[in-house]
Amino acid sequence: MHDYRNFVSDLRSVLASAGTLRVIGEGGAASVSLRTDDDREYTFMGSLADIYTAVSRNDPEILSRASDKSVMEGQLRLFSVHVEEAIDTASTDAHLLELKSFGIVAV
Repeated sequence: MHDYRNFVSDLRSVLASAGTLRVIGEGGAASVSLRTDDDREYTFMGSLADIYTAVSRNDPEILSRASDKSVMEGQLRLFSVHVEEAIDTASTDAHLLELKSFGIVAV
């Protein structure tokens, strides 16, 4: 069983520069959205469990730091880069963040 409460806290922290994370529901079935500073809202396609799986697929070495307390910290930083890239390149009518094997796409 995953510790989704700590995962949400870490996800909020790592995505703070991209916007405000909102989680509706409990556990892995919760839905997740992100409101950017310029008031755009994106909903992740997939549940919190799907986001956890996507984060854990990231290469833990790419953005890891010696001070990391867990492998997940580097994976979360890389995930945040994918989210920010998707938002930065999103069309004006995009409102969803789709989890892909290679990253995230705003649709």
